[in-house]
Amino acid sequence: MTKLDQEHLDPIRTPQQTVGPYASLGLVADEANDHITNDLVEDGGQGQEIILQGNLFGSDGKPLFNVLVEIWQANSEGVFNHPAFKDREGYDPSFVGFGRTITDERGAYSFRTFKPGAILENDYPEFSQSPHILAFVHASGVSYPLYTRIYFEDESQDDHFIQQVSEEEAKTLIAKKVEGTDLPTYQFDIVLDGDAEDMVLESKLGGEEVDDLPDGSGKAKTYFFHFK
Repeated sequence: MTKLDQEHLDPIRTPQQTVGPYASLGLVADEANDHITNDLVEDGGQGQEIILQGNLFGSDGKPLFNVLVEIWQANSEGVFNHPAFKDREGYDPSFVGFGRTITDERGAYSFRTFKPGAILENDYPEFSQSPHILAFVHASGVSYPLYTRIYFEDESQDDHFIQQVSEEEAKTLIAKKVEGTDLPTYQFDIVLDGDAEDMVLESKLGGEEVDDLPDGSGKAKTYFFHFK
């Protein structure tokens, strides 16, 4: 076995790389991830089923195609499927709470899931969290994941995370209720800081123009939190 020469080792930072192009080919193909889907209710869980939907835009208002969107959330009792929560009342191993999808040529994404409950920290109530969904965005022109939180306009939005941001930034974290749908549906559009052609490096798979694309012009840029 070759031994490393620690004295002359010259550590160089591994260069960054984007998630693309075509994250869909390796990250959401059926044969690659049988249990990773945008339908979080199909394998178990209970509570109020909802649809979370939206469009991704560049700051120029153009929709972003082939962007990977992931969500992770607590169940309807406010308990995550995570070893740190397994002793809490309401823990449900049948609800994974994780989903993944890719935006289409209109920049659209959607998830079917259960509406999460508030996360209560009885020993440290100041760290309790309002009902929310964590969202992670991976675009082929961005070299790191973008992380934000999705709150609901018909629920409390008053935890220590949202209190860190300004009133205007907080408005970009709230999903709006859509009227006239069979399942309760919430719209959460995401706007990245940059032009669409810089955010997405590849052209559309079909190469065909799509009529009547949504326009995100004038929408405020989504606030993204920083990993610490």
